[in-house]
Amino acid sequence: MGRGLRRALTSAAYLILAGLCCFLSYSWAHFWYRGSLCPDNPPEAFQEEALVGVWKADYGRYEWGLCGDNTVMRGARSLVEWLVLREDKTFYQVLQDRRGQIPDQWAQGTWWVERFPDGVTRLHLEKGIFFANEVCFHFPQPPTISGWVSSSDQTGHELFYKQGEEAILIVGWDRFAQESYLEYPWVGSDPPIIVEFGRAPESDSVPIPIPTPGP
Repeated sequence: MGRGLRRALTSAAYLILAGLCCFLSYSWAHFWYRGSLCPDNPPEAFQEEALVGVWKADYGRYEWGLCGDNTVMRGARSLVEWLVLREDKTFYQVLQDRRGQIPDQWAQGTWWVERFPDGVTRLHLEKGIFFANEVCFHFPQPPTISGWVSSSDQTGHELFYKQGEEAILIVGWDRFAQESYLEYPWVGSDPPIIVEFGRAPESDSVPIPIPTPGP
């Protein structure tokens, strides 16, 4: 093998390695969470009662600067969202700012589960708020609960609902941990942000918020 050919092959190998490293770094930075862009469906034996409990999404895991002015959107990383699903099919959700710069945002109503023939499973929150979408497009202003949402989610299924009357989450399945998780439909673009909920650990030092009784 000639010296020139060896140099060419070595250069090509370095370029491929560098490209692979860049790709992995990009993927790790934006899609390291379980949901990614193609969530696994729950197994056939999945029962909706398994979703009952306390769920938590840490907004500090995501690059909100992709939604707008990075100087402004940096503050969104202090947000955390709680979702409590009760056995009686009622729920409440709250978006909190750990720095206390914006007031808590609440929603409560009833929940139900939809399952498509291809196994895709959705959680519907009647009277819920798609907080991730509101944060992406309106932070630090309070949610603008109006208008219709018409698009598709990361499963390829269509979304069509009215803001303020319903929020929809996808039920994913972690094959390694053998447990379910929840994620909002993607928001933003290049790359999209997919906010994921995991079970709130019992050891969590932050108390679970409790909604104020209505009038």
